[in-house]
Amino acid sequence: MGSTSEDPVLLVIDLQAGLVDPPAEAGPRSTPNLTTNVPKILDHFRQQKWPVIHINHDDFDPEHHLNKDRYPVAFAPHACSAPIEGEPMLHKQTGSAFVDPKLGLADKISSLGGPNADVVIIGMDGAQCVNDNTRSANDLGFKVTVIADACATFGMEDYRDPTRQIGAEETHTAAISILKNGFRGL
Repeated sequence: MGSTSEDPVLLVIDLQAGLVDPPAEAGPRSTPNLTTNVPKILDHFRQQKWPVIHINHDDFDPEHHLNKDRYPVAFAPHACSAPIEGEPMLHKQTGSAFVDPKLGLADKISSLGGPNADVVIIGMDGAQCVNDNTRSANDLGFKVTVIADACATFGMEDYRDPTRQIGAEETHTAAISILKNGFRGL
């Protein structure tokens, strides 16, 4: 792709149709401008000829709406983040794509962006897979940047009071704040 050893590598995490435009039971997601922000970042990386790696979640549960075989439309990349020719697409079944040795994500990053590549992360869900992949990349020694406005998060149940729902924006703010304040280089 024309990369050098100093090029950042963009990880597009779980920006799938079934998450960006979720089923009603998932509740609302944060970041209303997600679908306009993501293409801008992708366009910038593509114009610079910097590497982009797409990662989609393929759930083990055949009833889950992100099961590739049962729900291919929900599993597919959302239109705002569709890969172009030459951009790798990995399918993970864990929170972090780094933990599946068959995917070889750390090696792919190093081969595309160099051994000391900076990793830029966008995607879903800020409190789950974005968090998991950020922590893994950081643990492996990559310098990581998470673009908060190109990530989205769902709300969650308050563990102290199961009748209370924590809103999507509040959950997103907390998730990104944990990443920003908890790791070197973010």
